[in-house]
Amino acid sequence: MKDFFYKHGKEVAFSLIIVVCLVFFINIIAQEKTYSDSVDGQAVEKAEFYSLEQSIRLESRVNSIKAKANVLASALASATSEQKVWETLARTGEIIGYDSNFKTVYYYQDGRLYNAYGMEADADTYPDIKALETVSGTVMTRLFQYENTLMALAVSAPVGGILDRVVLIYDRKVLTPFLYEEGTAGMADCFSHADFTLFCKHDGRILESVVNREGYSIGNEPVQAGLLQDLITDREAFEQVDALIRSGGTGSVTCRIGSEKYVLTVNSCKNAGGLFLVSLYDMADVYGSGYEFVNSIWGTLLVFFALMLFISISFIAGRVTMHRKIFEIGAVDSRLHCPTLMKFGRDAEEILHDNKVSQFAVIVARINNFSYVSDRFGEQLTTELLTYARDVYKNSLLIGETYAYNTDGEFVLLMHYKDRKGLIDRLTGVSSRISRYQSAEHEDFRVKVSFSVYEIERSIPQSVHRMLDKAMAIRYAGVDVNGELSCSFYNDVVGENYMKKAEIEGEMESALRNSEFHIFYQPKYSFDKNTISGSEVLVRWYDSKNEVYHQPGVFLPVFEENGFINQLDRFVFYKACENMAECLKNNIPIFPISVNVSRVTATQPDFIEYYARIKNKFRVGDGFITLEFTESFAYENYEYLAAIVTKLHENGFVCSLDDFGTGYSSYNLLKTMEMDEIKLDKIFLQKGISEKRDRQILESIITLVKDLGMTVTQEGVETEQEFETMRSLGCDLIQGYYFAKPMKFVHYCEFKQAHFSK
Repeated sequence: MKDFFYKHGKEVAFSLIIVVCLVFFINIIAQEKTYSDSVDGQAVEKAEFYSLEQSIRLESRVNSIKAKANVLASALASATSEQKVWETLARTGEIIGYDSNFKTVYYYQDGRLYNAYGMEADADTYPDIKALETVSGTVMTRLFQYENTLMALAVSAPVGGILDRVVLIYDRKVLTPFLYEEGTAGMADCFSHADFTLFCKHDGRILESVVNREGYSIGNEPVQAGLLQDLITDREAFEQVDALIRSGGTGSVTCRIGSEKYVLTVNSCKNAGGLFLVSLYDMADVYGSGYEFVNSIWGTLLVFFALMLFISISFIAGRVTMHRKIFEIGAVDSRLHCPTLMKFGRDAEEILHDNKVSQFAVIVARINNFSYVSDRFGEQLTTELLTYARDVYKNSLLIGETYAYNTDGEFVLLMHYKDRKGLIDRLTGVSSRISRYQSAEHEDFRVKVSFSVYEIERSIPQSVHRMLDKAMAIRYAGVDVNGELSCSFYNDVVGENYMKKAEIEGEMESALRNSEFHIFYQPKYSFDKNTISGSEVLVRWYDSKNEVYHQPGVFLPVFEENGFINQLDRFVFYKACENMAECLKNNIPIFPISVNVSRVTATQPDFIEYYARIKNKFRVGDGFITLEFTESFAYENYEYLAAIVTKLHENGFVCSLDDFGTGYSSYNLLKTMEMDEIKLDKIFLQKGISEKRDRQILESIITLVKDLGMTVTQEGVETEQEFETMRSLGCDLIQGYYFAKPMKFVHYCEFKQAHFSK
């Protein structure tokens, strides 16, 4: 850990600073977002308030006109004769107040429409007036064309008595005063906060407009199809506004126009013939200086983020440049001024990548007895020799080949070759040129070079360093090819066994991922119970390509050597516990199981913790799992194993000593180990000098083990004679083909069911 911080302390510190800054930045953004939303909400509320005030002024004007109609209707209702009615109608201007926008008066009597002169009028000429015949209360019509007045409106009030209803016709300009402050010529204050306010009729045509900001082209088209469609580019916002106008609703919609936020309000006036107001407010203007503060925060955050990004990029660029320089320093040997192994690895990877179909060989060229040469002739001659060899190797390479100096007189080469003979001829020439080296001071000095060659197998994915490892692994093999050249080839030296091991190691990880390791159960037989008494869990590797099972004796030793056995042991244990839990769930009888534990697995720091956790995860009861340790492991690590056996007992495990009798100190282990079970190796079933002696030895061991309070299990029982012998000697359990072969889980469940039911 100390070395890690020494090497990467700056990167770690910078990363922490960046993380802290990011957390700080995100927190500020969250806080600002909350504040910004609050400010936006308040700006919308202010805009809606101003809009409501406008609407109230319009409704007040509408109500004033309706009130005049009601006054006239009241006067007509008090008329007791038709003569009084004509007199009252003649005084209409006096009664409602003289107004230049007033056009005329109509009335309904007995379902017929009459004008101010008592002449019956054609109601069909003005559908909006005709519609007033059937309404109730005081109402205002939509705008319509009346004679020469393009936009007129009618206000009707019920009369009673001689007349049914009275109808007043006005020019629509009668509504205009709502825009102005009473007693002044200026616009009302509620209109001054909006960029513009539009007074529109029911079909969207603009009647009046108040524009406080330049840049808006109001136009003559309906407001939805013209101005608003041009301004609001957000489709969703436009559809919300359009829906409000079409439905005669009231509300507000926020939108962006350019880079600024705006609120657009729609206020439809009730009982006012479909008239409505549309106003647009700039949030920054409505809210005031607080909005500028929000924008300044965002600007500050952007500057902060840009600065942090610049610092990060500068730091990363600096580190990349530094690492590149470090690599360049490490890529050239300071003594010979030629590539090092580091550069060789990079160059070789590029060459192999660019020449995927070509055949290559990795060669380790070693000057024989280099240490002797260095000690005997000194530094100067050694450097001269290495420089000469460097030039020979360099000049021997073709395009698409590379070389490097390793150490102690070793060079590594990557060379093309079509066949082994051609490669040998090239190496013979190189060896011959190096052997011609002569020292001016030591004329009798002779140089000889040995080569070790790995012919790259392009079908096997592997790194350049792995290829080098294979070539270096045989560099001391020293095979004379033709009496002149000392050259050894990896495949010849390693042979079939090593290739098999390499194949196993190359496939073991994918085999575990692809579920090629299968769990088998070999039942045990109890003499006392005369039935099944548990089973040993075994693992088999199924080769899906060749559709055969690998023999455990082939792959398990390789796994123990490279450490993969730990992953496999844990996989087997996990599956065994999972299968036991499945039996419990499905009400299938369960029996104790035995699981093998390798020395690699047993010496892992978290061995006991992991096994106990998985056992508890699947709720396996205490005493149902036996962990088997080999006698050889126990002998080599008896103090360590004795300690973990105690802890395993505390966690509910049963412990067994497997392969008993194969070691040299079996009886000594019985003295030091608190084992629950001893499994006798099948060597005890093999014939010795005499049957009598075999029986006496086996009987004494069984008696001793049982007297020590441990269960005795004999492995490898394959015949009836062996079965009867173990019964007669008092063995507790037997395991072997005579009773049952290893079987898959589903078959084991069927086997248990069959034997448990008898």
